Amino acid sequence: MSRKFKVWDSEYKRFNIITDFFINQNGELWVAPLDNKVQKANQSLIIVWSTGQTDKSGVEIYEGDIRRCSVATYVVEVGPFVFTDPDGIKYHLSGIHKKWISRFEDDISPFDIIRDSNDEHIGNKFENKGLLDSMI
Repeated sequence: MSRKFKVWDSEYKRFNIITDFFINQNGELWVAPLDNKVQKANQSLIIVWSTGQTDKSGVEIYEGDIRRCSVATYVVEVGPFVFTDPDGIKYHLSGIHKKWISRFEDDISPFDIIRDSNDEHIGNKFENKGLLDSMI
């Protein structure tokens, strides 16, 4: 699976597609946009990556997407996560997971792949912050 990224520019409030990025020995972020002219990133950039999955409409699913299906509304997150199962056992994990905004079944974990024909993209936490705030 090839890695796909895009960058949220919080200063200009838009996404830019990038082909790659790296952090140099000084801790500076550099990005390669589609034109492949590597450039130093400014402080307003947030890198998000694709899960490698698409929804029923063929829309690629990225970190930060707000999604709804028949059993839950969630935000796609990437990184560390603590999950407590129904027996009270805590799992310290890292990876792609779902941050529940609302769920209608208690026995689904944030790592369950929801194969639901009703799963749909309703926004993302960057462009649609008000949408996320109104759901919490």
